[in-house]
Amino acid sequence: MDPEKAPVNRRLLFILTFLFIWTLTTHSKTSGDGDEPHYMMIAHSLIFDRDLDLSNNYADKSIVISDGNLEERHGMPGRGGRFYPTHDPGMPLLFAPYYGAAYLLSARLAEGLPEGLLRASKLNRWGLLRAFMSMAMIGLSGLLAVQIFDLCLHFTGKKELSFYWALLTVCSPPILSFSYLFFTELLSALLAVYSYRKLTLDDSPEPRRFAAAGFWTSFLFFIHVKNIGIVIALAVIALYRLRSAKDAARSAWAWLAAFGLVLALRTAVNYGMWGTLLSAPQTHAAFNGWSVWSQMVCRVFGLLLDQEAGLFVYGPMYVLALPAFYVLWRSSKARFAELLLPFALTYGLIVSFPLWTWHGWTGFWSPACRYLVPAVPFLSLAAVFLLKDLARAPLALKSLLGLQVLLDFFFWQFPKLLWNDGDGIAAFAAFRFLPSWNGFSLRSLFLSGVLAALLAAGSMLFIRIDKIGDNC
Repeated sequence: MDPEKAPVNRRLLFILTFLFIWTLTTHSKTSGDGDEPHYMMIAHSLIFDRDLDLSNNYADKSIVISDGNLEERHGMPGRGGRFYPTHDPGMPLLFAPYYGAAYLLSARLAEGLPEGLLRASKLNRWGLLRAFMSMAMIGLSGLLAVQIFDLCLHFTGKKELSFYWALLTVCSPPILSFSYLFFTELLSALLAVYSYRKLTLDDSPEPRRFAAAGFWTSFLFFIHVKNIGIVIALAVIALYRLRSAKDAARSAWAWLAAFGLVLALRTAVNYGMWGTLLSAPQTHAAFNGWSVWSQMVCRVFGLLLDQEAGLFVYGPMYVLALPAFYVLWRSSKARFAELLLPFALTYGLIVSFPLWTWHGWTGFWSPACRYLVPAVPFLSLAAVFLLKDLARAPLALKSLLGLQVLLDFFFWQFPKLLWNDGDGIAAFAAFRFLPSWNGFSLRSLFLSGVLAALLAAGSMLFIRIDKIGDNC
């Protein structure tokens, strides 16, 4: 079924997604913290100073960002002694024009609106700027929902299933947790899904769609170096898709040219700041010996089951991806590989961090599952293959999805509980019986083993239900 025949569904999906997330931000929003103001600082320097030297921006007490009180500085001295950002500048570069307009409008409104209105709405210059940046990210969340809907509709041919599954995916943690924040994760998820859609679903001329896929795939690396897993996965998918392309030669050159253009820009920027082609000074290993392996074990289990940051804890709907990949393996090994590879490489990259960088796996001060967010939509796309052939929803499925919906509305009401302190104790008390992988412990290892066994048993149950559906 052609998704272009469902324009009403797409518009309604965008509106519902936007409203659900926007209303979350109106009553108890935790943002303007963590990396957010630092990404804004980069955008500020790009649009107003036309450089990446942040020394004058951090020193400017009249700046709107954090009301000029941003004490922590995310930067290091680079070439020429200039103070450059330690964050990749791809997202601030993309948002710089919008940020510039939002910044000027925020300052103008703060001066022109009645003080009583500003006090009643609990807004000042900084609050207005955060609100404008948040609105942009919420808009991108709506676009992500539409992209997921199009792909699900293409895979299943079921409009209603695709609509509600896309809505649930974006309005559930971990995507919901970042849907209104000026972090790189939401944008990375959107560009990853968009690039995959271009390779899979788009009916525009082949060289054009391969060029678009190559450009945005490469831009993922410019947005953040940790997106390299998804970049490699999408490059492999593009290579596979080229085998069946009618105009394979021109499409291959178009993909390579677009990919190389962005990669050359990123390389030039990185060399200009640090004097290296790819790496930055802050990229270095901080673990050795036993600590490397204990840290890797923590990540293997913690990324999925930790009470503060586990994917299956905050997004139980993604448990369906486990039996779904079995279904995909039986029905289409090519689709199985396409949807598994982005998540598997991202997961493996985070597990391998102790071998080559000091970065943790929880994303520091941020909501749960931060580093997995760009790859999570691919688990959602896999799970829909499990759902599409079910004649009726079994009790186990209703219970799992019901739990997800309850969590979504709970976190909509109390979004601050999505943020944890990284001390091994979940902000949401109901999760505190689960494993804590803040550090290696035999208790957490035992609990994780029990949960893994339960997940395996649950997956076998869904696989059996799917087989019964096939035989009916």
